[in-house]
Amino acid sequence: MALLLQANPNLKWRDVQHLIVHTSRTESNVVNPAEAEWVMNAAGLSYSTAFGFGLLDAEALVNLAKKWKNVPEVKYCTHDTFTKNVIVEPEAEASVQLFVDPRECPIEKLEHVVIRLTVEANKRGDVEAILTSPSNTTITLLASHPYTHSPRGYPKTEFLSVATWDENPQGNWTLTIVNKGKIGGVYSQPLKLVDATIKAYGTVGFNAAKFKL
Repeated sequence: MALLLQANPNLKWRDVQHLIVHTSRTESNVVNPAEAEWVMNAAGLSYSTAFGFGLLDAEALVNLAKKWKNVPEVKYCTHDTFTKNVIVEPEAEASVQLFVDPRECPIEKLEHVVIRLTVEANKRGDVEAILTSPSNTTITLLASHPYTHSPRGYPKTEFLSVATWDENPQGNWTLTIVNKGKIGGVYSQPLKLVDATIKAYGTVGFNAAKFKL
């Protein structure tokens, strides 16, 4: 990061994130694909929950930073649209739609997406949350934890993802809540998805590809 700022002192924290996303390396000779599941999002960027966008490449970062112009001011939009208090039985799942209306959300390219949800659960570790973008990129926001027995569930808890970076957020997002509890198990009880909100952060009129030429 010090090298980046030496090459371009005008960089802000969001510029640095863009630079990392667009220069990190995912080739099999630098990152072992067997060590993590890689997903290519609809913008053509590879992402892994273990390695992020890949291995940092200092030379590529500095070279791109020299040509980089600051990203525009961040835009954000919030949407909360689904039937509340959805019950999910053990060994089952339920999906709800979170619609990002193009008439209300000007973002063309995503940076971060945040899901804020409240889930009531007898055993917190039974809860799994999966998010699918309008472009069909699937993200595991929350994996189940079989040894987590807290009865508090997830009250008004935020989960952030960058896996859909540069995608267009407009359209239907699908949030799937999975109940990993076993039918007849000691802790097994229905879950309740009380509410969920999606908040998208991103840019309008910006294309990082023009700096990579």
